[in-house]
Amino acid sequence: MELKLISIDCFNEVFDLYLEANWMMNNEEDKHRTKGILIDTFAFCGAFNDDQLIGMGRLISDKHSDAYIQDVYVKPAFRGKNVGQSIINFLVSICNEKKIDWVGLIAEPGTTSFYEKLGFKELNAYKPMLLVNK
Repeated sequence: MELKLISIDCFNEVFDLYLEANWMMNNEEDKHRTKGILIDTFAFCGAFNDDQLIGMGRLISDKHSDAYIQDVYVKPAFRGKNVGQSIINFLVSICNEKKIDWVGLIAEPGTTSFYEKLGFKELNAYKPMLLVNK
């Protein structure tokens, strides 16, 4: 497995992973959104087995103080093989290089223990919130 930063050149493969994760729909609006994500994200990591994109994760950041890990996904056939852990470690290493010392994420249900093993802890006094447009 190889980890590397990816860009718009990997659009088709990344879009396929977003579809597989059910985070996007196969329409022009979501294709446009995914292109924007690839272009504007601070760091987008791809995990490759041979030349096949098998996992991804990205960092949203101001590049100075805070970063959020987002959109971590590994193809089911490659789960349990340290791919997800490697993606997280790769993204955290970028934060360390940039001296970004606040790295957060929102764990999906059932994934908390995975992230805790990598050093993430629940923010007890805080609650993630989402703007709901009426």
